[in-house]
Amino acid sequence: MKTIFLVTLSTVTTFFAITQSQKPQPAKVSVQDPAASANHGKAVYQKECLSCHQADGGGVPHLNPPLYESTNVVGDKKKIIAIVLKGM
Repeated sequence: MKTIFLVTLSTVTTFFAITQSQKPQPAKVSVQDPAASANHGKAVYQKECLSCHQADGGGVPHLNPPLYESTNVVGDKKKIIAIVLKGM
């Protein structure tokens, strides 16, 4: 019984150690390289935003708000950050 417990404990500990060490790290983009930063931003937009806000940032009427000419985008930076992180 003691052996089964120790083997199980060892297996679970090893499993968690392996899975925790394999979490993907976010890509780091140098702020000093505007082209790389722009390309990274484009990739993020295409992956996370494009389907709702469309290629031109115009959104979908009565469904998803536009990103251009919007007080939500050109307004208070804290509000913008909160919207990006938590949604509207």
